[in-house]
Amino acid sequence: MDLRTLLLPAALLAATPLLADEATIARLEAAFAALTPEERVAVQEELEIAGLYVGPVDGSTGPGDGRTLEDAAAFIEENSAGMVAVPLATDEEARAFAKSLAERGYSSWLYGEGDEG
Repeated sequence: MDLRTLLLPAALLAATPLLADEATIARLEAAFAALTPEERVAVQEELEIAGLYVGPVDGSTGPGDGRTLEDAAAFIEENSAGMVAVPLATDEEARAFAKSLAERGYSSWLYGEGDEG
């Protein structure tokens, strides 16, 4: 076995954010589904620009919504070097995060420099 074979799993683990618990995923799925179709399109557009969403931008919901939103929250926190926290422990926090994404409130941290606004 060569060194690359040994290092690849470690590199993959380092690049993968810790997975949220299933309750957080469910909260995020419900928060996304509760948005209007227009708001869901806005969220999908934001995440597509950031490279976090590759599905159709049509406002529909699907089984990966919660995990995609969790990945977005982790990306925002990491990209902001910890300056932005995205709490997701309650239904209200999950709804606030989804709504803020729809209103493009995290654009700076998703695909900007993070210091624009």
